[in-house]
Amino acid sequence: MRLPAVTALLYAAGFAMVLNYSLGNTAFRASPLQLGVSALLALAAIAAAFLLFPRRGSAEPAALRPGVRPLALGGFALVSGAAFLVAYALGRGAFHWPWPLTAATSLAVAAAICAFFAWANRGRQWTALQSWAAAFGGMLCYAVFGYLEEIAARVRADGNRPREAEPALVFRAGRRKGGA
Repeated sequence: MRLPAVTALLYAAGFAMVLNYSLGNTAFRASPLQLGVSALLALAAIAAAFLLFPRRGSAEPAALRPGVRPLALGGFALVSGAAFLVAYALGRGAFHWPWPLTAATSLAVAAAICAFFAWANRGRQWTALQSWAAAFGGMLCYAVFGYLEEIAARVRADGNRPREAEPALVFRAGRRKGGA
């Protein structure tokens, strides 16, 4: 099986799992128009990635600088992913920013993340280990965020305060008044 097929299968499996979780745990249902626009935006982003950044021929290994250390890439992905999530959560919650400002802040953080990875990849050796480290750092960020969200939801539902809920309560403190 070729790499694009494996990637497509992994994407489809992730999509199915997220869809199954979302349909079972939330009352929100996107309209067909929202789903269609989201699909078109995703396809446009994928097309832009291939059209704007065509694959170049392999550079001579001697001409490449050493790659960024995998630990640094994973750490950056973890911290920058947290910055992205906090910008949304605090903008919408504690700071009560209007949605355009919250969206602009999230987009600015996302642009900074893209700029970092463009810098880390340009003219440097890049291996599967670096890709894995960056993906793992991002995944760890979302795992921690999901864990904190789950604890905060249980605290809201039960009214009890388990010890592990303390970090979640700090993170969620500003979102009580401003909405979900």
